[in-house]
Amino acid sequence: MQILEVIDGLTVGGAEKMVLTLSRLMVGRQIPVSVVSFDPDWDAPYAIELRKLGVPVHHFTGKLFNFCRIERLVRLIRESQAEVVHTYLSYANIVGTIAARIVGVPVITSLRSISMEPYHPVRARIETWLMKYASDIVMANGYSVAQAHQPRFGYKEIHVIQNAIGVNPLPSQDEKIALREELTGNPERPLIISVGRLSPPKGYDTLIEAFSQVYPRYPDAALVIVGDGELRSSLEETIARFNLQNSVYLIGERSDVMRILPAADIYVSSSHWEGMSVAILEAMAAGLPVIATRVGDAQWVLTDQTGVLVEPRIPQDISQAIVKLLDDKPLRLQYGQMARKRIEAEYNPDRWCDQMLELYAKANPKIRFAYA
Repeated sequence: MQILEVIDGLTVGGAEKMVLTLSRLMVGRQIPVSVVSFDPDWDAPYAIELRKLGVPVHHFTGKLFNFCRIERLVRLIRESQAEVVHTYLSYANIVGTIAARIVGVPVITSLRSISMEPYHPVRARIETWLMKYASDIVMANGYSVAQAHQPRFGYKEIHVIQNAIGVNPLPSQDEKIALREELTGNPERPLIISVGRLSPPKGYDTLIEAFSQVYPRYPDAALVIVGDGELRSSLEETIARFNLQNSVYLIGERSDVMRILPAADIYVSSSHWEGMSVAILEAMAAGLPVIATRVGDAQWVLTDQTGVLVEPRIPQDISQAIVKLLDDKPLRLQYGQMARKRIEAEYNPDRWCDQMLELYAKANPKIRFAYA
């Protein structure tokens, strides 16, 4: 028996991380799993990690409706005797559903964001039609995502399974000091951190402007933004405009996010729109208090004991929340401790894996006893 996960690519991102996490858990349970990526990059970060786990990774490249790619995927589904095909992201939802329907294998399609941008209108209509009429189950990784997309599917139910994250041991004080030294050159500086692609949805221009309002109160504070993307040069200009070159650091993509997160004092998510943020879960798992804009599933994930919710696109609200937590170390520590406990209790990966396998069994009752 085989589970086949199909995704647009395996570079750094929330959906990609969930494919890696689920694959790791299924390997641990001795459930055969293979992954198909439509990105040709064999050295993509999560492609490397999957191969280290012993998970077969297939790279099927080509344009959206490339017949050869569809044919290769059909052949793989048949040869692997896949019991369920699970697709992630737009291209995979389209191509994976077509291939699975040709073979007659149940397919689960996924929704990962509340936004359809920057989808081409024709592509969006094709994806919607296939997910509505050809997929066996549509799942979303958050309640906000399901609510945003429900009008696309009318009567069809959207199953919600929120993301999950593991809780790692926290670094020692000496390790934390060394990490802070590595990130900013001075371990004594108050450290705010954010993780995500440098793209419009993440609202980093708003965050930098908010930090410029924190600077007069805390001139020794540092803001570290982990990630890369098309807005890097624009954000560098914004940093220069506010004269924050020695206070705001764009450190690029990192493969060790979970290692460096605990070094910070505060995590900020400034997203203008969002689905179910894996980065927020990771920050909470690292024991950080979280300031997040009231978008996506942040309102379900955060409580008034784990962080602060603010309205999106308002720098002053973010800056006030940062100052509040910098002013009150006991509150910061309390929020961080409660955040970590919440992740352990509510977003446990093993429990999440159980939910995913139950969904697979729902799609294909033949595997109910094998996987559920």
